[in-house]
Amino acid sequence: MIIRKVIFSVFIQGLMFAHTCFANMASPYWEGTISGSAMTSSDIDILKEKIFIQINKEDHTALYKIDYYIQCDSSGMQIPLLFYAVDYKDDFKVWIDNKEVKVKAIPEGVRDIDHTPLEKFYESLYSPDWSQNLKSEMEFNDLKYFEADLTQGAHQIHVEYTSNAWVDLWDWVKKYSFKYSLFPAKFWRSFKSIEITLRASDNNSEIKTNLGKPTEGNLDSIAIWKFDKLPDDEIEFSYNPQVSYLARILLLVKPLKMMILFAIIVTLVHYSRIKRNRIRNPEKKYSWIVIMGSILIPLITLIWYMYTFEIIDSVIGPEASRYHGYTFLVIIFYPLIMPVYWIIMWQLDRRIKKKMLFSINQSS
Repeated sequence: MIIRKVIFSVFIQGLMFAHTCFANMASPYWEGTISGSAMTSSDIDILKEKIFIQINKEDHTALYKIDYYIQCDSSGMQIPLLFYAVDYKDDFKVWIDNKEVKVKAIPEGVRDIDHTPLEKFYESLYSPDWSQNLKSEMEFNDLKYFEADLTQGAHQIHVEYTSNAWVDLWDWVKKYSFKYSLFPAKFWRSFKSIEITLRASDNNSEIKTNLGKPTEGNLDSIAIWKFDKLPDDEIEFSYNPQVSYLARILLLVKPLKMMILFAIIVTLVHYSRIKRNRIRNPEKKYSWIVIMGSILIPLITLIWYMYTFEIIDSVIGPEASRYHGYTFLVIIFYPLIMPVYWIIMWQLDRRIKKKMLFSINQSS
């Protein structure tokens, strides 16, 4: 009865822990801010786009400061640019010629709206390329615009907002990234240059990007890229936070090696107990240590394997992804491992017993 109670208790404890290991099997990505270059009407030339990005590692956000240098063909009230930005932090602000303007959300039923500047803007966007390549990927209600009484000639439009990071949970440590779509620039009436500046001096993590080597500076401090053609449809900066030295060691060892080491230790302890018990009771038919250990040790080892994920995550800390799948399913191997382990321990116990009985017979 005591053995049954112990086995039942260990099994229930294992199931309770397995419940805590039940990972979130939803998407391994947390979406961050979606944004990109402005869209422009057919009356506007964007001469240059300058993008400044400053990453804040403390709250995993990035400050975007974007300048558009435009050339207007005509004077009057108009909508020079249209912006697409979703899930940004705080406010989305726009200045034109150093004067802040009010940003508006696109109203519902925009196709039917009686608003000449907005209708004119949309006429320039409704082309096969736009409808096939962009509109299927965006909600028009997320578009933002502003109206301005612009004179013919050159103007500067400045945009500021704070972007939330995208989070990739595939690995042990979260991977943070910031994305910015250059795709709308393909449809500008003219394209002259884009300059991208990244400030990452306050971020001690290694920054990676799809932009290649900077034109000036380096990724450890301030990096500048200058392009006279689009480098890609989307630019991306990503990094993994730094973790402790102990966490790096555990990430090298991983749960499987931790389980193997644990299994070796408990097996050696079990074997030593079997040997000691058999020396004391050489003529006893059955060894309760063999029986109980053979039942419990495979189960405890599998539970330990599940627990190692929690150990590593705890050492990593808040930056642990905790995305490991259904680790508790390892328990299905118990009916396969336990009989094999039992047979091995039983054979070892028999061998020790034979040696002990042979020694007794020799001495008598």
